[in-house]
This record gives sequence, structure tokens and C-alpha cells, in this order.
Amino acid sequence: MSNLPYALIFINNALSPNELLKIQSQLYISETISFNEFNSRINIDENYLFEIKSQFLRILVLCDYLSDHTNRQFADIVIFVKQGLVSLLKNNFGPPNLTLSVERINIFDLLGGVNSNQVINISIKNNIYKNCGCESDIGLGGIEAIKSRDISGVTCANPDSLKNNEDFKNRSS
Repeated sequence: MSNLPYALIFINNALSPNELLKIQSQLYISETISFNEFNSRINIDENYLFEIKSQFLRILVLCDYLSDHTNRQFADIVIFVKQGLVSLLKNNFGPPNLTLSVERINIFDLLGGVNSNQVINISIKNNIYKNCGCESDIGLGGIEAIKSRDISGVTCANPDSLKNNEDFKNRSS
């Protein structure tokens, strides 16, 4: 998947085999290596980081202790997984502010959450469905409009109908 952005991701090693497989699959990980293997590659090959970026690889580095900061400055993302949640601990693009379910993790959310220059973040200020009737005005039109949700997480079936379509209002009353 050469269209995906590169990433060097450090992650805690206390994962179940299912969690590790899910993360590897959902992030399209090119290779999973141990922290010791990563450090030895850095020491042996000074171009290793350049190769990761130029080949658009996604390397997952399993760390026994995330408190060990050896070569951590090279990581694009450092995440901690516990009880099915992935928390962003460190990144090179901004403050950590993201926690996702392992079931929903993907490389674009991780890089977008850290304001990476490899992905585009579309502001919801451009939302054309501002008055869709949902408590939370999320959605940009088209497929994104279908993802609009109210505070309970229920999908807003047709954002245009709830406030903008008089026939629909009369029918549902």
C-alpha cells in the first residue's frame, strides 16, 4: 500500500496476539520489530530512517518499557494500548490528544490527530450541514454527512430533512 504515509510507531509490548494482529492489519504495518532490533538498526545503518520515509514504510516497534527514551526522538508516534483503547503518548507534530478504540484505529486518524503534514485535516467549520438537527454538527456533505451523529452516537439518517425540509417536518409530526 504505497499510497499510505510512512510512520515509525512505538507501542507498548503488553498486547494480546489479537490486538497486535488487529493493529498490524488496520495500520498496514510493513514490519513489526522489537525495540532492541530497532536500536541496533539505527546504530548500524545511518540511512535507516531515510529508507523508512522514502519507501513509505510503517514500522511498528514493540517496546517493553515506554519510559525508555533511547532513540525515541525518531518515533513519529508513540502509543499505549490497554483494555482495547489506544492512547497517543508522544508525537513529533503536536500535543498528544487522542484515544481510540483498537477496533477503530487507522493510520490516518493517528497522523491526523497529531497534525502530521502527511495527511489533510478538513475543518468542520466548512460543514454545509450546520443545521441538520443533530446535537453535534459533524459532517462535510456526501459520505461524511451520513456520519453525522447526535450526542448518543446515533447516526443522523438524513441531515437535510430534519430542519430544512418542510414536507418531512409535517410528515413526522
